[in-house]
Amino acid sequence: ENWRVTSDQIDDLLKTAKESDPATRHRNLIRLEKKCEFIPAYWYYRADAAHSALQKEGEGNFAEDIALCLERYGSFAGFFRKDPLHGSLLMFHMATMQLSPEVVYKYLNDLVEPFPRDASKRLFAALTCIRYGFYDEAAEHLQANIDLKQFEVVSRTLLTGVYEKKKNTDGQIALLQKLMEDESTSNQEILFQLGEISVGEQFLRRIVPEVSAIALKVESNLLYRLDDLLLTLPARWLLAENDLALATLYIGNHKVTPTKLKMEKEGENVAITFERIVDRKRMLKGDVVPLKIEVPTTHFPLIVTGRLEPVTEKNKLGELAGEALETLKDSKVGELVSEALGPLLVDDKLLFTLERIQSGTSCFSWKDGKMRRCVQ
Repeated sequence: ENWRVTSDQIDDLLKTAKESDPATRHRNLIRLEKKCEFIPAYWYYRADAAHSALQKEGEGNFAEDIALCLERYGSFAGFFRKDPLHGSLLMFHMATMQLSPEVVYKYLNDLVEPFPRDASKRLFAALTCIRYGFYDEAAEHLQANIDLKQFEVVSRTLLTGVYEKKKNTDGQIALLQKLMEDESTSNQEILFQLGEISVGEQFLRRIVPEVSAIALKVESNLLYRLDDLLLTLPARWLLAENDLALATLYIGNHKVTPTKLKMEKEGENVAITFERIVDRKRMLKGDVVPLKIEVPTTHFPLIVTGRLEPVTEKNKLGELAGEALETLKDSKVGELVSEALGPLLVDDKLLFTLERIQSGTSCFSWKDGKMRRCVQ
């Protein structure tokens, strides 16, 4: 008789499970135990509330109650051929970080084995393995997600860290090689990986053409005193189509957002326009204006910094820019040296010098014509 479930019990459970405050939800679910203990989902909802409350409050007996929920849910073992609720309870329990490595290792196998293609569970398992030092197992879960083409970016990022922990230089090189060969991989991710691993030096020259293709151009605005600034960069710098719509330009003391966005040459390049921002007449008097462009993407925010200045005999703009551009055009990928970078023409009287570029936490600068990791 106790196992019979009424519609009123189900309604009470679902109504309580929708309460917004996790601690209140958890207390009210405990009060429903006598009415709902024979409903499998009850123990999931209660553990979920305890997990959320533990994350929010940071203290209390929530971890103990999660363990109780998992234990009581055990009475339903064998009811379902595939049991996602049991997997969620295992994750809640492991997330308390109060279990021994041996217990966690067993739970991870119980979590993943019934759902080998579940990328979310694989990612959770990988993160848990990293916390407990199971690096071989973490690498396996992350590689599985990459093979499944799910959570690829975050999985590759974590896998790089695992290889670094294990001093697996061959794995790092193989991963970076695949990233560079895959045209769908963004330059932001490649630049980030180059900054994260110790074997990136041999690959720096291969990213130079992509960095050097970031270009600025001043366009005359006949209706206003200030001119427009056009930023052009290869589409491979973007992780999502709307990334550039969120870009911000800092020039001198001004902060502006783009007004125009368009694709060029069948999607090979993207151009954005910042209108009425360049005081050309003032700059030609000798001003050097600092410039920074931020593109706040999901995984690897892109930051480009440099300076705008007038052409002078001292900076020998024509020679430097011309030689750099010709070298870039004539060199083959893999043979290009980082010394090819230098000042680039904005127009016939202004010069833009790229000083540093940052993707996520990875930063590179140029000094004396060479690409180097930023000094933190």
